[in-house]
Amino acid sequence: MSRALAELAAAGAVRDDGGLWTATGTPAGEAVAAVAEARERRATLDASRVELVRTYTDTTDCRRRLLLELLGEVRPDPCGACDSCDRGTSAPARSTGVRPGQAVRHERFGDGTVSVVEADRLTVLFEEHGYVTLDAAVALDSELLTVR
Repeated sequence: MSRALAELAAAGAVRDDGGLWTATGTPAGEAVAAVAEARERRATLDASRVELVRTYTDTTDCRRRLLLELLGEVRPDPCGACDSCDRGTSAPARSTGVRPGQAVRHERFGDGTVSVVEADRLTVLFEEHGYVTLDAAVALDSELLTVR
């Protein structure tokens, strides 16, 4: 019940007045549509987070740099201490002109924020599509992705 009320409150259909929930007058159909849309966005974001974990496990690049970039810290050089660095597969980040935290726009996915810059890939958190990993050369050279 509390989850349903929280979703309805986020949709603007109900309001918590000190423990007493009251309707705001939003038509039921609009409220249900807003809740369904919010659930769909959350499911898309959750699926993209799973993909991001896959990116972490599959990377041959510096894992520490990947995690720090996800947290918004720019680290161009490998850490030298993770398993990828120990194997010698990490390399300094390729200069793409894009850095974590930058606002970008993708032709298909819309507006987003760069989360991770790897040697050949960019991971971007898009407002509507969650985390998406892109081939850096294709996205930038074809101008599918533009820095805002």
